[in-house]
Amino acid sequence: MVFQGLFSPAVAKFCNTLSFAGEPTIMILTVGSGTEQVTFTAETGECVPATGHACTEIPSGPDVFLSLADADDPMTALNVQAAQIEAGQDWIFYTDIMDGEPVWNGSWVAPASGVTCEDITYDDI
Repeated sequence: MVFQGLFSPAVAKFCNTLSFAGEPTIMILTVGSGTEQVTFTAETGECVPATGHACTEIPSGPDVFLSLADADDPMTALNVQAAQIEAGQDWIFYTDIMDGEPVWNGSWVAPASGVTCEDITYDDI
């Protein structure tokens, strides 16, 4: 059993479910800001890090900013929101469409489920 708690870092993976006119696209999710900023880049149908690989440590706190951009125009945020990310949480972030616009979505994996971030596959999204 893996201990998850206040002394464990929050970790995440990012899966891109979006395409543009039926063609693959590359999306960029940025988590946090400043020196704690972490960037995930994934092509359509891909999760980063890949299944079975250790998930990436991300910043935690009550208002962690997340920003989604298309790799064709990485300086233009398509969606910016804050999330409460607690130490020890395993997060799965993914692209979605809301009101016709691309957004990031996500949820954390409950420790009681016995599933960890590394276990999540693209087909689970």
